[in-house]
Amino acid sequence: MSINIRKNIHKVQHILFDYVIILSYIIYFLAALGILAWAPKYLYWIDLFIKVYVSIFLIWRFNPFRPFVPFTNLDKKVVFSSGMILLTNICITYLLPKAIALFTPKK
Repeated sequence: MSINIRKNIHKVQHILFDYVIILSYIIYFLAALGILAWAPKYLYWIDLFIKVYVSIFLIWRFNPFRPFVPFTNLDKKVVFSSGMILLTNICITYLLPKAIALFTPKK
């Protein structure tokens, strides 16, 4: 693959990743405020797409069988986003239900 094609693919990934992350933040925010009633249905698919993309990106980019590759700004964004995905997933899956149960009046 020529260097120009790699640079173009990298640039498209950079831009697309930014747009998808920003779009997901906006939809999460509007859904949390109750403004978008249809948002949870689409959030599932956007969230799934981001998780699959980040997983494949990390496996492909940082596998031990590849030669050394410099760490780029896109790599930083994807690694940060993967950490945020893990943290959000932990909060929603484990901590939020416990907090809701703790503050819900018992009958």
